[in-house]
Amino acid sequence: MSLVYCPECNGSVSDKAEACPNCGYPRPGEASITKDRNQTGSETLYHRNRYGMLQPTTTEEPSPNGESLTKSEWRVRTKKDNEHRIAEDKRNPKAREERLKEFNEYVDTVIQVKIKRETSKSALRENKKPLDIRVGRIVKTRVRIDSEKVAFGRQSIRCKSVVACGWWAQTTKNLEWGRGEWTTGWIWLRSKDKKIKITVPGAHDFQVIIDKIWTFIAIRILWEIASNLDQDVDLSLCGLEMNGKGLKLRKLGFGAEIVPWKKVKNITVDGELRISSKTDKHRKTSLSFRRTDNLPILAALLELRRKKLIRRLTWTESLMDG
Repeated sequence: MSLVYCPECNGSVSDKAEACPNCGYPRPGEASITKDRNQTGSETLYHRNRYGMLQPTTTEEPSPNGESLTKSEWRVRTKKDNEHRIAEDKRNPKAREERLKEFNEYVDTVIQVKIKRETSKSALRENKKPLDIRVGRIVKTRVRIDSEKVAFGRQSIRCKSVVACGWWAQTTKNLEWGRGEWTTGWIWLRSKDKKIKITVPGAHDFQVIIDKIWTFIAIRILWEIASNLDQDVDLSLCGLEMNGKGLKLRKLGFGAEIVPWKKVKNITVDGELRISSKTDKHRKTSLSFRRTDNLPILAALLELRRKKLIRRLTWTESLMDG
């Protein structure tokens, strides 16, 4: 039970009363109340936002569908809607189960999307922070990476001038003592007139530096390549010719032929990126991460193309999601 205002005398009355005790107006709880008065006597209108919550209607935040009612009107409408929904559920219980199932799936989807978005945003903000560490087993060398330049000891290169990059790692077992192993990684960056090579002992430091290189340099190169492919421009990457339709692969004795993106298969094995056609297993190629520039970018490009992320907007969202 709740109190409403009588439309005749504006007096407080129960919404279940048969008549107003002040003026005798019949069934004031079912009437369309046009005013909701506070202590000063002013009128306040509300609308439902996209989350279904009541929000005061103002000039800065108008109603999205043009419907603004008082709180008393919303109470009456909500009560009638609930009674109608309960009656419909009793007549058709299967429809109620389907509606609840759809609602639960929608809620699960919204929660998963929100968690993924917040996680990716926090990871992106963390990756955009400058890096300043020292790497090395005996002699420590300083590595500094930010949005402007990459510095390794006395060598440095500007991020915007980098046209090619690459990295690979090798794990070696300790043969002298017969136990244990260590990982050494190599990262190289090349511009038109300069090249630097970073040697990183340790898997953790190597992964941290790669994350920064990917954020400040590799994503930009990948975005430029993706934009050209979206415009169906012929280009060459890692010695392979490609365009918006597909990738050109060679077959022994038959020459090169364009393979559509949806039929390209790629796998990374033993430090190599092996690319082949799904329909013709003899049309293939193999590239080494140790000797090929921009090969990690090509691997990311094939992964995004495999997921059919073709349009420019989808490319941007995918890159922002990591």
